[in-house]
Amino acid sequence: MMNCDLHSHSIYSDGELSPKEIVREAKKLKLRCISLTDHNSVSGVKEAISEGEKLNIEVIPGVEIFSDCSEILGYFIDINNKELKKLLKKNCEIQDKLGKKTLKIFQNYGFDITYNKVVKKYGYPVMNINSIRYITSTLGFNRKKSGEIIDALRNETFYPSGEAYYKTKWIKAEKIIKVILKAGGVPVLAHPWFQGEYEKRIPSLVKAGLKGIEANGPGGRGRTSVKIDKKKIDKLAKQYNLIKTGGSDFHGKWRNPLGEYRCDYSIVEKLKKLRRDKVK
Repeated sequence: MMNCDLHSHSIYSDGELSPKEIVREAKKLKLRCISLTDHNSVSGVKEAISEGEKLNIEVIPGVEIFSDCSEILGYFIDINNKELKKLLKKNCEIQDKLGKKTLKIFQNYGFDITYNKVVKKYGYPVMNINSIRYITSTLGFNRKKSGEIIDALRNETFYPSGEAYYKTKWIKAEKIIKVILKAGGVPVLAHPWFQGEYEKRIPSLVKAGLKGIEANGPGGRGRTSVKIDKKKIDKLAKQYNLIKTGGSDFHGKWRNPLGEYRCDYSIVEKLKKLRRDKVK
C-alpha cells in the first residue's frame, strides 16, 4: 500500500509547518510513515518523532543535504553524529552567504526586505524560499495567491537564467554520502530529474556508497517543470541495485501537498535493513 511520504520540510528549513503539524497532517491523510528531511538541518527531528509516537505515525529521522549533484537525502541518521553536524553547519554557512547575496537583488528591486528581518521571521540561514515568503507575507495576499507568487518569483530568480542566480560551490555529493553512512544513515539521491545528465554521476555516487534514488516526486512548475524519465530511473536503479524511494518534497499546502507522492512501506523496510544503529 502506498502510504509513506519520505520527503518533507518544516519551519526548521524552508517549510511552512512545524514538525508536529506535519505529523498531524500525516495522521489526517492516514499515512503510515513519513520522514522529516529538512535542508541541512536535523533540529526538528526529535519533535517530529515525539509527535509520531503519540499519534502512531512512524517518523524516520532524515535530512536533505545540498551538494554539487542535486541533493542527498539521508534516512535513519544519528542526528547527534559529530561529523554530520559539522557538515550541516558548513552547508548552512554557504547557504547564508548565498542568501545575503540574493537579498541585495530584491532590495535593488525596491522590496522592503533585509537580512535581519528574514532571519527574525524564519531563522538562520537565509533560504531562497523564505526570502520570497517574507515578501509575499508583507503584501497581504491570501494563501493561494501567495503560493502562486512564491513559485513565480522562485522560478524567475533562483534558477540559472534568473535574476538572483549565483553559482555556488557546494560540497561534493560523494563526501556527503560518506558522512551519512558514518552517521549510520542510508544515502539516497533526491529528485535526480532536476540535475542534468545525473546518470553520468551515478557510478561515482554508488562507489561512494549511494543506496537509493528518488523515483516518485514532483517535477516542478512553470519554467522549472521537467519531465521525469521514470524508465531511465528504473534502469539505473536496477543496474546499480538502488532502492527507489518516493515523497512529495512537501514545503507547505501552497505547493505540493503532503502525501501527493508516496511509496510503499516495503521501501521503508528495505531502507531499515541498510541502516546502522551502532556506528564504529
